[in-house]
Amino acid sequence: MTRDVQVKVGEPLPPAVGAAALALAPLQGAPLPGGVRLVRGGKELTLVLGGGLEVRLGDHGDLQLKLAIARRILRVMTASASPGDYLDVSVPERPVLLLKSQVVG
Repeated sequence: MTRDVQVKVGEPLPPAVGAAALALAPLQGAPLPGGVRLVRGGKELTLVLGGGLEVRLGDHGDLQLKLAIARRILRVMTASASPGDYLDVSVPERPVLLLKSQVVG
């Protein structure tokens, strides 16, 4: 999706842009650490934070729950994230955090 989207007052947003806007709405009162730099929309939503960490939200269901879980994990995270690292909360009951600096290989 392009970064430039023509928006006209009173007209509906394109579907992917509307989904991205809905994903950001719950962040208004409680932002994620580092802020959101980029939103990838479509069937699966992903937020890219200021430090490069991807927060994978999956489908549009339970966004407030997924964001609450992401906030809690990010609050206690001790390592700094780098591009390519991710926190997957698409299945809220089983969040996954991958920090490449933590991978032994």
